Amino acid sequence: MAVFGWWGPDQPGAGPFRVRLLGLEPGARYLDRGTGRQHWGAELMQEGLLLPADAGLAFGSALIRLARVVPLSDVVHGVSTAAAGPARIERAFAV
Repeated sequence: MAVFGWWGPDQPGAGPFRVRLLGLEPGARYLDRGTGRQHWGAELMQEGLLLPADAGLAFGSALIRLARVVPLSDVVHGVSTAAAGPARIERAFAV
């Protein structure tokens, strides 16, 4: 999934900027492909995703790519890799 955030004009004293996401699985983990950090779905929905440090500039934008991390045990034990298809396998290894 992609998160696109933008801001402006500068609001004195504002920040850090966070974007709260909706419709995620609270118990799932999500990988930020740009930073390598992982976040819980509940955290992203309640506290929000922190925008980059330069979000304090007067105007700007950020594109953040998140991928749901599927535990390897789910792929190996829960679904055969042949039935999983490329999309599920890609998420499992967060490539």
